[in-house]
Amino acid sequence: MQIRWSVGRAGHDLRYHDSKGLTRMRAGILDALGGEAGCKRLSREFYARVAKEPVLRPLFPGKSLRCATEELAAFLVQFLGGDEDQTSIAGGSACASRTRVSGLI
Repeated sequence: MQIRWSVGRAGHDLRYHDSKGLTRMRAGILDALGGEAGCKRLSREFYARVAKEPVLRPLFPGKSLRCATEELAAFLVQFLGGDEDQTSIAGGSACASRTRVSGLI
């Protein structure tokens, strides 16, 4: 099997031309992160840093970053090929509603 990469202008838009290989690559990343638990940990650590960053924090209204943390973890698991049933967030609609009410959507 031949794997081909293409690069857009200035090194951006890196594309991997092998759908089976892409699926394997995503699964490898999910495994390297530690599966669903690793995605949750990565999301918590990312938003813990966002909370301390004065430039980024105002982009996430409200006192808590809980919804954003849960949604990022669910996205990562789903995008990387994890079990979609495991990515459904309890109360996810409440998180989405809060985002809509705040005027971001």
